[in-house]
Amino acid sequence: MQSIKWHLIMLSFVALSGCQATASKSQLDSLQMKKQISLLEQQVSTLQQEVEQLRALKQQVARFEEVQEDLDVIAMQLSNSLAKQKDAELLAEQPEQVIEQKTKPTEKQEQPVEIAEFAIQLASTTEYTKLRQTYEQLKDKLPQDFATSEVNIEQIDIQNTKYYRLKLGAFTDKASAYKGCQQLKRAGLSCLVSHYTSHRL
Repeated sequence: MQSIKWHLIMLSFVALSGCQATASKSQLDSLQMKKQISLLEQQVSTLQQEVEQLRALKQQVARFEEVQEDLDVIAMQLSNSLAKQKDAELLAEQPEQVIEQKTKPTEKQEQPVEIAEFAIQLASTTEYTKLRQTYEQLKDKLPQDFATSEVNIEQIDIQNTKYYRLKLGAFTDKASAYKGCQQLKRAGLSCLVSHYTSHRL
């Protein structure tokens, strides 16, 4: 009888030990799960911060491009003004030749050649091979007025990265280029006024 009691006590002890071991394992699993969840939350937070940084950098690059476009336009206008001023100074230094030219019989004057200074930028990419593909995708959306317009490209380096800009048209003044860009926007295209480049696609 005492032997039976002793065996029952031992069985109870083993059962309790097993329950405690199961409870401890369950607690360990729960702690590991919490650690994994915390680690995943930290990784997600880090990725979100990186995405925000990339978005901010993209906006800065786009803003830099717009500012650079304006600077290029101002530089061209300044260059033209300096060229005109230089011509005026040369004429002032040679008044006799000017008077002589005025006294000569007037000949048929040639029409002044209009120089394109502005264009409409349609896209910008870091992959040169995508330019023609991009233009083919946009071509069907172009209004009839732009069916025969020049299509040019410009290469520019920004923060050690090469960008290739797809440009449309050749305008002698900024107002005309702006008007054309507005027409393209009404057709559902994104664009901005840029300086003219003669490198054909």
